[in-house]
Amino acid sequence: MDSRKRIAEVDLSQAYGDYSADGLKRARTEQNSVPSKALHVRGLPPNTQEAELTQLCIPFGTVVKILLLGAKQQAFVEMDSVEAATALVYRYSEVPAMVRGKNVYFSFSTRSEIHTPAGHSNALQASGYGDQKNAPELPNAIVLVTITNVRVPVTMENVLQVFRPHAEVLKIITFNKGDQFKALVQCASVEQAAVAKANLDGKDMFMGCCHLQVRFSSLPDLQVKQNGPKSWDFTNPNAGLVASVTPIQQAISAPLIGQGLGMGFSNPAAAAAFGAQAQIAIPQMIQGGLGCVVLVSNLPDGFTCDYLFHLFGVYGDVMRVKILWNKRNCGLVQFASSQQAAIAAQHLNKLALDGKELQVSISKHPEIAMQEGSELTKDYSNSPIHRFRRPDSRAIKHLFAPSQVLHVSSVPERADEAVIRQLFAQPESKVMPVVSFFPNNRTQCWIGMPSVRDAVFALMKLHNFKLFEKYLRVSFTKRNISELTDSDAPAAPSSSSAAPQEPQYEVQA
Repeated sequence: MDSRKRIAEVDLSQAYGDYSADGLKRARTEQNSVPSKALHVRGLPPNTQEAELTQLCIPFGTVVKILLLGAKQQAFVEMDSVEAATALVYRYSEVPAMVRGKNVYFSFSTRSEIHTPAGHSNALQASGYGDQKNAPELPNAIVLVTITNVRVPVTMENVLQVFRPHAEVLKIITFNKGDQFKALVQCASVEQAAVAKANLDGKDMFMGCCHLQVRFSSLPDLQVKQNGPKSWDFTNPNAGLVASVTPIQQAISAPLIGQGLGMGFSNPAAAAAFGAQAQIAIPQMIQGGLGCVVLVSNLPDGFTCDYLFHLFGVYGDVMRVKILWNKRNCGLVQFASSQQAAIAAQHLNKLALDGKELQVSISKHPEIAMQEGSELTKDYSNSPIHRFRRPDSRAIKHLFAPSQVLHVSSVPERADEAVIRQLFAQPESKVMPVVSFFPNNRTQCWIGMPSVRDAVFALMKLHNFKLFEKYLRVSFTKRNISELTDSDAPAAPSSSSAAPQEPQYEVQA
């Protein structure tokens, strides 16, 4: 048996001619820098399929031929142009390509084209895999998107905004299967679909939930019967038009947001081929809508709407707040967008305050109903102190979980360390805060609080507090308290001095 196997391998190498054992050895050792549309690939995992290589190459151009040399874990690939092959080689020299978690390496071949043996299948011919069970998926302009761990309601508008940075979307059909949300998305070309798949597969649509699985579909074309909330044909906008189409029309023209929030994902190789940096846009629920309200339970005694507004406002623009009438330790917080709600839930869930642990989750309510004359419901939609109102807001780049060290800006120049220390001291704590001004900027300082709990309450009470002629701006930082020292030597507290008074809360008109 072993001898017959060796003979078969010899015959195979002889049948390939230029791809003999000596030829392969030369391919490994020679460093050809002359661009060619024929490429040599090495480092492939065992039993690599043509479709797997095609998926790596297709974002850069059309794959003409692929010749796999399985025994050597190598292959030759012929692209449709030297330009496409050059873009592929240089991109994968910076960011190695991967097949099944293993790095593979591309280099120019000394050959101008690849000659495959008679009867050898082309990588782009679907018939080569037609009858094989568990055959690898073939590149296609249509992809099947499966969304699991759906904790935030997902709509067709979300799928559109996710795909828009990576491909021109022609058609979308969405449907539910069990607890999974699925969508079929038809892109303008196979190349664009491959770029979208490379960027989106395995990522989360929202932070910590709505996991994306993207696979090539075998369907030749999507048939959209009518445009509506669950399907849309962008090549025929008047197809069976139904009444409830306003959201999708808004989503088409809506600006892409979410960049810089730590939730964008990119694929440098696909981005280079596509002609621009590919970065996902965080879906924005149209007109506020589903997923914008969080339910907060297990609140400590004495929590007010203003406290919730300031605490949750660290992570997004809070529109409305409500303390439940029949359950005062629970509240609802409505954000301007669903991704802000998701960020807040991630950072504040399980926050320990006064022996209790906050429970923060996405609410099923699309919005908070106002109750006139009630102190338990407040509208902050026109508040002048929203942190994220401007698209270029620096607050987007400084989102941190509640921490012991606070950053305070807009400090009046005549406010010294003693004033700031006395202001931020908490009546329940016997330890005074550490106040460290910036070396060359007396309008900003770090404040080290005795505990995270004290820092949270200080932020809720003193963000936008009017000190002399200015309104303080307070936020959490990632700085360690061990790095801080007082800018001055604090005066020894008098034995007869009373406990520091809680500052009077004042909101800018």
